[in-house]
Amino acid sequence: MELIRRERVTWAERAAWVGLVLGCVTPLVLQPTPEAVARAYVEAVDRGDVDAALDLTTTDFVLRSLGGGYYYRRERARPVLEYRAALHERWRVVTWEYDPAAHAAYAGIEVTNDAWDLVGIRPRLELVLVLRGPRLILEQPRADPKELRRALDPFLAWAAAERPAELARVWARGEPLQRADAARALVALLEAWRAEGMPAPEGKPVAERREGRQP
Repeated sequence: MELIRRERVTWAERAAWVGLVLGCVTPLVLQPTPEAVARAYVEAVDRGDVDAALDLTTTDFVLRSLGGGYYYRRERARPVLEYRAALHERWRVVTWEYDPAAHAAYAGIEVTNDAWDLVGIRPRLELVLVLRGPRLILEQPRADPKELRRALDPFLAWAAAERPAELARVWARGEPLQRADAARALVALLEAWRAEGMPAPEGKPVAERREGRQP
């Protein structure tokens, strides 16, 4: 009668097997959800962390400008994010909705930055973030371009008449040049406009409106 040999499995071998299984499963378990990635992107932009924001995007990520005219591929998106960071831009989330079927987040955002503070407004926009898997493929802010233009018209008219050369270095083809150096130059030009006592869109001096606003 032939004896059946039974292989004995040691505790060390069992531990190694468990470790192998966990090593395969854990990355899937710990992988952030698409909604968490969308929220992390908003938080990264809010704190001016350009690298962290781009780390959450796909290689073919596209960013659309606030004015709605231009689309920027990932390599061109970096200067736009650096422009926002140079303006100390902050995004306050007012509303949030995530649609898992569309792989998209829809957020109502209140925007503040050094430029809008000098103009005297806090734009509200709808932010659309579309994801592919755990990465962003599209950022598209939506706002009323006519409203934004009306807010900027007094400044743009003054700069075109009084400082055309400086304006050309920060504004082109109907929208701001979105680079960090242009952001700082835009703030300097806005400060010069404010010093002239020019009215904000509602008719009050910009300085008065800023002093009266709550932080």
